[in-house]
Amino acid sequence: MKFSVQRQVWLLLGVCLVVILTVVKPWQLYFLNDDFMHIPDARLWLRSGFMRPVPNVFLWIDKQLFGNSALGFFATTMLLQVGCVLVVFFTTNKIAARYLHPLPVGNLGFVTALLFMVYPWHAEAMMWVISRVSIMACLFTLASFYFYIDASRRPFLMMPALLFFLLALFSYESMWSAILFFGLFSILNVRRGYASTSQEALSFGVVAMVFAAYLVLRVVVLSTLAGDGYDEINTNLSNFGLLLGNGIKLFGRIFTPPFANSNYFLAVFALVLLVLLAAVAWAYKKNRLVFWALVVALAGMAAGVATAAPLGIDTHYNESERYLYYASYFYCFFCGTVIVLLVGKAVQGWVLFGLMGVFTILLANLQQNYRYASAITRTTMQTVAQYPSYNRAVFIDVPTKYKGSMVFRICLPHGIRWINPMAKYDSILIFNQVKSFERSENFETGVVDWPVLAKAKQWPSERAVLPGSDTLQSHDVVFWFKPEGIYKVNFTAPLPQTRE
Repeated sequence: MKFSVQRQVWLLLGVCLVVILTVVKPWQLYFLNDDFMHIPDARLWLRSGFMRPVPNVFLWIDKQLFGNSALGFFATTMLLQVGCVLVVFFTTNKIAARYLHPLPVGNLGFVTALLFMVYPWHAEAMMWVISRVSIMACLFTLASFYFYIDASRRPFLMMPALLFFLLALFSYESMWSAILFFGLFSILNVRRGYASTSQEALSFGVVAMVFAAYLVLRVVVLSTLAGDGYDEINTNLSNFGLLLGNGIKLFGRIFTPPFANSNYFLAVFALVLLVLLAAVAWAYKKNRLVFWALVVALAGMAAGVATAAPLGIDTHYNESERYLYYASYFYCFFCGTVIVLLVGKAVQGWVLFGLMGVFTILLANLQQNYRYASAITRTTMQTVAQYPSYNRAVFIDVPTKYKGSMVFRICLPHGIRWINPMAKYDSILIFNQVKSFERSENFETGVVDWPVLAKAKQWPSERAVLPGSDTLQSHDVVFWFKPEGIYKVNFTAPLPQTRE
C-alpha cells in the first residue's frame, strides 16, 4: 500500500517520537568525556584544534539556553535526528524518481527513512552530545544533494545546494567523499538527458571549487589538512597497510555489530557481506537498473567511511561509530532498495518489520550502555558537589569507558570545573584509570573507610598513602570508583583541618 507523501511524513514523525520516548530515552542520558571539555569551551569558530563552526554554534546556543542541563542538549540532538530522517525521506524519493525511473520505487524513501531512524549504530551520535556533529554533516549533505540534482536545469537551486554543502563541510570531515556523488549526479543527469554536458560541468565545477577553497582554508587556518584535533592522521596517511585495514573494518562495521571476540566479528562480517553480494547478484539477474543502484550504494558505503580510515574504528565495542553515520545512509538505501524492488510484495512488510525489529533491539541495548555511562558521570558530579571545601581532590580507579561508551577518559577535571564551580580545588589527582566496569543495576554513592580501600587494592592499611605519592593530608578529599558506584573515602591524616 502506498501512502501520500503527507501521510508518510506524519507516520515518520510518529515513529521518530516512539523511538525517542521508548528507546533513546534522552532523560536518562548525561554529558560524557569530551562534552565536559568542548561544551564549556564552545566558541563560534575554532575549538580545540577543530574547524567546525556549525556544531560550535549549536553548542554555544544550547549552553546559553540550557546551561549545564544535559536534557536540553539532547532535545536539540533529537530535533537534528528527526530532521535528518525527513531529509533522508525527501532526498531518497527524489533520487529514486529521477534515476530509478520507470521502476515502481513506491515507498523507497519511506522505507529507507524508517530503517535510518532505528539504525542501531547511530547510538553514539544520538546519545553523546559532542558526536552529534555527524548528524549535522549527514543532514546538510543530503539536503545539498536534494537541491543539486535539479540545479543545472534550475540554476537558482545552486544557492541552497552550495549553502547546505558549506554547512556540511563546516560540520564534520566525515562527508568529504560526498564530492564524488555530486559528480555522479551530474553524470547521471547527462546520461538520462536531464541536462547537457556543459550545464553539468558548470554545476560540478562550482561545487568542486568550493570544496577546494575549503581545503585550502583548512590548511591556512589549521596549518595542516587534518588540524591538531587529529594529530595521528598526518602520520597514519603514509601507512598504506593501516589505511587498508582500517578501511575494511570501517566498511564492515556499517553492517556488523561489534563483538568482544574478533573471530565472531570476522565471521558475522563475512556472512552479512555474502548476503549483500548475493542481493547484488540477484539484482543483476532480475533488473540491471536495480543492480547498479545496489552497486552505487555499496560504493557509497565504502566512500562514506574513507575519511575515517586514518583513525580506524573499534570492532569490539561501539566506540567511534559516529564515523559510520553518513555511510549508514547508503546501507539503509541498499536495504530499502532490496525490500521495495526485489522482495515480493507479499513479504515486503514482514522483511521490513523484521529488520526494523533487529535494529531496534540492538539500538535499545546500546542505549543501556550510554545510560550506565551517563549514570557514572552524573552521580560523580553530584557526589563531588557535596565536598567542595578541600584543597585537593583525589580520584582512584577512574573509569574511562563502559563497553565503548566514553566516561572519563581525559575530562574529569574539566567536568568538575564546569558542573561544580563551587568545588575550587587547587588540584585534581587521578590515580589509576580503569578501562571498563561491569554494569550493575544502579550506580550508587556512599562512604568507605581507608582500610576497605587498602584491602581491595592491596595497599598498606595503617596509614593513608597512595603508592608513589605523599601521605594524604586532611585538606584532601578522596573518591574511589567501583563498578557499583563512587565512594568518598574516610581516612586519618595529620592536622585534620579542611579549608573553609
